[in-house]
Amino acid sequence: SRRAQFHGERTAWHDLLATHCPTFDRDGVVAVPLPRPTNLSDDDAYKIRLSFDSDRHHTDWMTVIPEKKEPPVPMIDVAFYVDDGRVVAVAAQVVPLPRAYLREHRALVAEHHDRGAWPKHVIVRYRWKKRFRVDVNGG
Repeated sequence: SRRAQFHGERTAWHDLLATHCPTFDRDGVVAVPLPRPTNLSDDDAYKIRLSFDSDRHHTDWMTVIPEKKEPPVPMIDVAFYVDDGRVVAVAAQVVPLPRAYLREHRALVAEHHDRGAWPKHVIVRYRWKKRFRVDVNGG
């Protein structure tokens, strides 16, 4: 699920459609729609927070549209750490959209740069990493 923060207010949690959610142990890239807030001004930053695994794991607040600036197109890079068939940790950060994705998602790039175009979409890349326990007492 996701929630947004802008103009000093936070929204309630909203479920994502299944097509926007990660598939266990399968890397993927999705475009998550961001609805236009009714009271968003050009001076406001738009931040989102994501929740995974039945709300067991939350990301920090991530700025996807900074106030007043023309930023690079953002991508949220989410890493799931898996041990013994379950998610044990989630890490997420906003990074500039890679060049290959810029070409592949031209319409979303244009939408991002047009302040009046809504809903906007943020590209989210899901990656899965194995985490192994080390038995310090084992031989």
